[in-house]
Amino acid sequence: MGDALSNRKIAAEYIAALGRNDVAALMEMYTDDMCLRVPGSTCTSGVYSKAQVRELGARVPEFFPRGLAFVVHGMVAENDSVAVEAESTGTHVSGKLYNNRYHFLIRLREGRICEVREYLDTQMVHEVICGGQTADAPIGQEKTLR
Repeated sequence: MGDALSNRKIAAEYIAALGRNDVAALMEMYTDDMCLRVPGSTCTSGVYSKAQVRELGARVPEFFPRGLAFVVHGMVAENDSVAVEAESTGTHVSGKLYNNRYHFLIRLREGRICEVREYLDTQMVHEVICGGQTADAPIGQEKTLR
């Protein structure tokens, strides 16, 4: 277990890498058995493995050609967990503004991220990214993103 300051630094680097869509850096931060949990019933909801996160990251430019800018509004670290309040802004390929707020709960093991729980405004995801469709595939199967 790392100390709270080290874990905060890793969490800050994680959010920065998301903002750059630096998939290689994200993969280096993750343990091999990491999982990303996105609750809800949107087309992006589910539990993702490291390989699935890599595939999703490679597709981000399809949806946000100019990327997403992330801003951290607050962070709290305790033991092996860091809670991050953040916000993203970007223009979806449809031309719609995407401005979402998040609570990331990041769990670390031996200095690497083993789990991320990404809580966000699911209505924003539903309207902008999913084009109004609900989840169309069970967790672990391909999801349709627009």
